Amino acid sequence: MTEEARKPLAAIALVLAVLVYYFVAAGKLEPEFVLAPAWTLGLDGATPSDPADPPASGGATLGFELGRFHGQASADGRLLFAGGKEFRSAVSDGYVIPYALDSDGLTVLDASGAPSYEIRAPGAPWFSAGRLFLAGPEMGSVSEYSETGELLWTFDLGAPISAFAADGGLAVAGLVDGTIVAIERDGSVALRTAPGGSRIEIILGLAVDSARGRIAAVCGIDRQRFVLLTRTGGAYRVASHSYLTTDFRRPVSIRLSADGRHAWYEGADGIVVRRLEDGSESTLDFPSRDFTISEDPVRGLTYLLSRDGESATLVVVSPPDRVLGRYYLPGADAFARAYGDLVFTGSGERLAAFAAGED
Repeated sequence: MTEEARKPLAAIALVLAVLVYYFVAAGKLEPEFVLAPAWTLGLDGATPSDPADPPASGGATLGFELGRFHGQASADGRLLFAGGKEFRSAVSDGYVIPYALDSDGLTVLDASGAPSYEIRAPGAPWFSAGRLFLAGPEMGSVSEYSETGELLWTFDLGAPISAFAADGGLAVAGLVDGTIVAIERDGSVALRTAPGGSRIEIILGLAVDSARGRIAAVCGIDRQRFVLLTRTGGAYRVASHSYLTTDFRRPVSIRLSADGRHAWYEGADGIVVRRLEDGSESTLDFPSRDFTISEDPVRGLTYLLSRDGESATLVVVSPPDRVLGRYYLPGADAFARAYGDLVFTGSGERLAAFAAGED
């Protein structure tokens, strides 16, 4: 082998060796795709950067909840704030809300960890699609708050929430009685329906794409169904459905792709990819419970984080089902998501970012 031929092989070997050093990379990458390490941060004993020193990324922050920590990091690899969790935290890019089961009020922390505003109501908060929601103490109501803590609307659902999804246009709650309620940004009802079709009615998983007028659900026990609702003539109707071989009796992960072409949901043997145009399916052979997806629209890639007990696998997919690479991430709280040109990850007590590119 010539010296010129050895150079690209050495470069690939170096990238893989660095990945193994920070995490443990398993599997083979397609030769045209690489994730190159950009930066890493250890959380245990780390000292946050001076908040007066602006990040090179222009102020962008990345929220995280990992192990016993929550906080914010900059996209260029500086730790802005890391705090210890007492119970749970709701986290977005820019805000952290620590809370407990018996919280009767909430303090929202900014990217430096300083109090930003208060929410004087009991319940469990979470962020979805950049929006802040609060479920009532009995999980029978949902409220939305503004970025300054102003109550925008409250909706009494009539039954406990069993599934929830939101995007920029709709907030959709699935209830234990089998009802789906879609709520507009002003708090008005866009949809209230019960898909039915099962002996025990319950909504186990939801995904929403309000721009295309779509709501997808995994619902029912004995038998379970995949249901796709579409908006036609101003009303939502069942566009397609199919019975599943699963019999889950817990929340189920389901997502709709940003390009409107696919639905991803938890199956009996892995993660099912359904092509919405014709209803055909394929299955990715990875643990499917509590998976998340994050998409890179520039490269047309999907980053899929598949959890399995005390670890997770980051899978890089060219949709619908071509696997380009996979990485093992130790730790039950591991996460990964795309942010611009970076894949932002956390595993154990370490944050890292990788730059996606082609070799």
